[in-house]
Amino acid sequence: MNRKAVSVLTGIIVLFAGCRSVPGSREKITLNGMIYDTDNRPVVNYRIRIDGRGVCTSDIGGRFLIKKIRKGEHVFSGYGEGYLKIEEKIVVYDKAQILYIRVPAVDAKFREAFASIKKREYEAAQKTINEILESDKDNEDALYFIEVIEKLRRKHEEK
Repeated sequence: MNRKAVSVLTGIIVLFAGCRSVPGSREKITLNGMIYDTDNRPVVNYRIRIDGRGVCTSDIGGRFLIKKIRKGEHVFSGYGEGYLKIEEKIVVYDKAQILYIRVPAVDAKFREAFASIKKREYEAAQKTINEILESDKDNEDALYFIEVIEKLRRKHEEK
């Protein structure tokens, strides 16, 4: 074999060998994580999806384990009773990585909206309630709250 052929062959081997170590490669690992709320309490029974596929549910301590996930970027989403739905991009890069996800509780959002109403910050209150409705469009309490906010806003504007 001539030198040119050996150089090309060596280049191809180096190229393919290098591709195996790139993040997002085919290597699969187990990812550990924890879901907790804005008061730092563990979130129990939060259903977790990766790239649109259901993979696991958090335990009593808010912990979860995702097996056989490839390294690289993924879309993490989840939902659970009493909590807002979330969706965000994550990057899985190492088997020692622990993923911490903070999820707002619906009751905390109602308290936040009520505090805004007390300060006559109706726009802020409505924005907070809209976050709940984005997660659960049929939430009767949130729909009622929207009506109350509108009534209070009109009453305040009339003065």
